[in-house]
Amino acid sequence: MAQHSAMGVHEMSIDTWRILALAAVAEMLSEQPREPITYRLSRNQKAKPVRKGNNRDKVKAARKQRRKQHA
Repeated sequence: MAQHSAMGVHEMSIDTWRILALAAVAEMLSEQPREPITYRLSRNQKAKPVRKGNNRDKVKAARKQRRKQHA
């Protein structure tokens, strides 16, 4: 089997297969539609794209804390 000069399937290392699998998975993931962006009006009435999620509240709280510290 190993005497063949041509690169056979059996000669490919496990790492090569792993890379191929990762590439395939990455391609599949990139084809998925992104999370829908919802628009909401902030205090200054500019429509900002906001990704839905509970992270927004955390970010808001962190900003509030920072403002408090500087005051």
